[in-house]
Amino acid sequence: MKNCAYRRKSTLKNIPFLRVEHVASPDMDRSWKIIEKYSDKDFSFTDCTSFALMERLKLRTAFSFDSHFRQFGFNLIQLS
Repeated sequence: MKNCAYRRKSTLKNIPFLRVEHVASPDMDRSWKIIEKYSDKDFSFTDCTSFALMERLKLRTAFSFDSHFRQFGFNLIQLS
């Protein structure tokens, strides 16, 4: 899987509407707060970091197969 992502890197970089967003220190802090607040959920640190980034960027909809986004309150575009 890692090699597949690496091979697609140049393709992804050339999509005009796709932007790579880097995780900043405040995002990491927010991730930990989400994990603490929602300790009853099975959210991974990656989930919580994605949630923090989406909050910062004011994104309300995720394209994902992960139902955790919906559990956290985001809209989900999911192919069936």
